[in-house]
Amino acid sequence: MMSGQANGGSAPVVVEQVLDPAWLQQALYPSRPDVRVEAVDVVWTLSNTATKIRAALTLSGDRGDVPPHICIKGMLGEKAQAYLPSGVSAKEVRFYQELAGPLSAAGMNLPTMIYGAIDPANNHGLFIMEDLVAEGCEFLSPLTPYSRDEALASLAQLARLHAETGPDSAHHARPWIESTLEQVAERSMVPVERLQVLLQDGRSDAFPAALRDATQVHGALGLLAERLRGAARSCIHGDAHAGNLFRTADGGIGVIDWQLIQRGCWAQDVAYHLGTALSVEARRDSERKLLDHYLDRLAAYGGPRIDREEGWAQYRMGMLYGYYLWGITQRVDRPIIEELIHRLGTAVVDLDSFALVAG
Repeated sequence: MMSGQANGGSAPVVVEQVLDPAWLQQALYPSRPDVRVEAVDVVWTLSNTATKIRAALTLSGDRGDVPPHICIKGMLGEKAQAYLPSGVSAKEVRFYQELAGPLSAAGMNLPTMIYGAIDPANNHGLFIMEDLVAEGCEFLSPLTPYSRDEALASLAQLARLHAETGPDSAHHARPWIESTLEQVAERSMVPVERLQVLLQDGRSDAFPAALRDATQVHGALGLLAERLRGAARSCIHGDAHAGNLFRTADGGIGVIDWQLIQRGCWAQDVAYHLGTALSVEARRDSERKLLDHYLDRLAAYGGPRIDREEGWAQYRMGMLYGYYLWGITQRVDRPIIEELIHRLGTAVVDLDSFALVAG
């Protein structure tokens, strides 16, 4: 799937405005006066940090290749607007504007964006893509059973991303792509006091004391940033759990939800991905072989050739990044939080990640 270019235009934060036929008419078909949006039917809505809306359009006129099924994403609605200052919605639109095309050409499976805009007044990014489900794809959830073969495919997708966006690429130094790990190590995404409350809400009760202590969990990110400072760096997805993947109609794996794209070490993505997408038993059984596969793909796609033992150590340390992210997670269904924190916390214990970053 090739990704399209963004258009200019507005980025409303009010759901009713985005779903207004007249607004969609202007946004999607400004050069097609022969096509009219007569009605909009909402098929599905998901609201977490951002809101996603799948909608079916009733169109009149000579439709040609105009898609009647769309998916809208933005900080829509009153609750989502609390996250506007983070800038993540604008970052995702910029990803589709600037990086999705080259990455699709390099072999990544990415949706086609048909409209995208950023409001300079509030930095809200809104975009519309073709509805993948209507195309025969399947959105996964964070708890979708995920196989070893699927992990091989998704690791190849991550290897493409990392190989194409290394320090020597034209994509690496874009100013809107930040070194998030270092920033979060300096200042937690939520106050450490709030993280402590979250770690005491039952999600981490089964783990050793260090994983239940917010000061130690946040402090480990500073140690991780220091230990990975000399590691191979690139653009990384930053949130590659199974809920941010889709299956294509032919059984391939694609990647969505680029709000946390950042500069960082490949191991943050790979550890987070295997630690969340696979069950504890599947990860334990296959992670070394899966890691070797990723390292082979990374080198084959033009990225760095990383020593296997060095890569294993970086992978083990990188699991702390994902544990922190799910330690601070709030606006997700509780069963998902509990399962993913269980998977990641168990991996941190299995891999002795705390001791490794401490040196």
